[in-house]
Amino acid sequence: MAQRIKKQAIWANREKIQKRKLSRIEKSVHIRPLLLIACEGTQTEPNYLNSYLYELIRKGVLSARSYVIAPHSHTDPCGVLNDLLSFKKDGLKYSDYERKWIFIDRDEMRTNESSGHPKDNFNTALSLAEQHQVKVAWSNPCFEFWFLLHFVYHNTPIDRAELPEKLSSFTGIEYKKNCLKMYEILRDKLVDAIRNAQKLEEFSTQDPCDANPMTTVFHFFEENNIATYEDSIH
Repeated sequence: MAQRIKKQAIWANREKIQKRKLSRIEKSVHIRPLLLIACEGTQTEPNYLNSYLYELIRKGVLSARSYVIAPHSHTDPCGVLNDLLSFKKDGLKYSDYERKWIFIDRDEMRTNESSGHPKDNFNTALSLAEQHQVKVAWSNPCFEFWFLLHFVYHNTPIDRAELPEKLSSFTGIEYKKNCLKMYEILRDKLVDAIRNAQKLEEFSTQDPCDANPMTTVFHFFEENNIATYEDSIH
């Protein structure tokens, strides 16, 4: 009797080990193509978004292999969309991903500067993104306005050149576009930023190209609020 019980325990233990092995194999073989992102900036947006998504990974909600920020080749809205649409890796292409997002700025051109985007480029990117079922997190004038909304509700036109000084004032440190800790600095104010952006959108009557100030970045967090955002509102 004792020997039979011992054998049963051995087989039960072997079954558990086998199930764990199969689970590890499945996790290593099957990649759920969940989220594909392309950004206009080379540092500001990717640094911020990676920090947020890494938090989801630490909480076990998102796999490190289920999201990708596409390689950066362009700095204009249409080019950013092309970076996403042309993405191919490990046998996957953009259409295989469940959620597809581009992060672009209005960044209006000025006569005395070489930077900025033509109005047609911005509007075309919005139109083509909709045709390809790609969601757009756009900011007018630029992505830093999303950062500002973490601290204050702002509904009057603002120049992109004003934002670094304002952010430095609110954070207490000099704002730099390559800062690796912006998400960490702003994390606890995420709900405030979402609410401020929602309010701006609610009362806006202008086209995206002329809607200064405005940002739709908050829609990305509404769709991908699996952990951090939910934690903040409870």
